[in-house]
Amino acid sequence: MEPLGPFAPALELAAALRAREISAVELLDSRLAAVDELNPELNAVTSRNDDEARAIAAEADRRLGDGDAAPFLGVPMPIKDLTPYGISRNPWDSDRSPGGSSGGAAAAVAGGMFPIALSGIA
Repeated sequence: MEPLGPFAPALELAAALRAREISAVELLDSRLAAVDELNPELNAVTSRNDDEARAIAAEADRRLGDGDAAPFLGVPMPIKDLTPYGISRNPWDSDRSPGGSSGGAAAAVAGGMFPIALSGIA
């Protein structure tokens, strides 16, 4: 398995984190690099706080080291942004939009920025 591959499944990434094959900080940094590369075209991520995300990833690494087995602990997962933003683009055809209220989340996952996204809050 290539744990940093852009389309590695979230379950495999979670297993690699628990097995300590990769750190949450390393995984996050690989996903942020993907955002840097792909977001100018896809417009899927509208806001970032890299410092806070790295602090959360470092805490996940500490918890994983302590044996915490929360299912997706340390797997980078963007959360749907509810503020107005520009049109997200379909990663397979940038003339199209993924549409819908979670189009950015869909584009981020389909484009290989993140393995999973939280697209709604109940």
